[in-house]
Amino acid sequence: MAVNGKQNLDSGSPAATNFGFPPNPSREPKARSNPSQKNVHQIDREREREREREMGKQPVRLKAVVYSLSPFQQKVMPGLWKDITTKIHHKVTENWLNATLLLTPIIGTYSYAQHYKEQEKLEHRY
Repeated sequence: MAVNGKQNLDSGSPAATNFGFPPNPSREPKARSNPSQKNVHQIDREREREREREMGKQPVRLKAVVYSLSPFQQKVMPGLWKDITTKIHHKVTENWLNATLLLTPIIGTYSYAQHYKEQEKLEHRY
């Protein structure tokens, strides 16, 4: 097996598979009593691989819900226009403070900018 003091790596010896290093006993496959028997981890890995291969290929039943109006239905939104003046009055009286606090700075800034612009025009006249 040795040629000129070196081992022949093509001969299928253990040195050929370990590239000249001594065999590692922790890396060697453990002998089983029944070689056809697989351990639980191998079976789980195989099942997981099968699930990954089948993923996205199985049909899924979907339930569809379709909403439609009857052609004989004439009142689509009857409650929207009912008592519209009462609804508007209610919204204004409940939210007048918030509306005032929002609109006062906006209207004030706009009025000041318009006044300033008008004064600039008057200064540069003639």
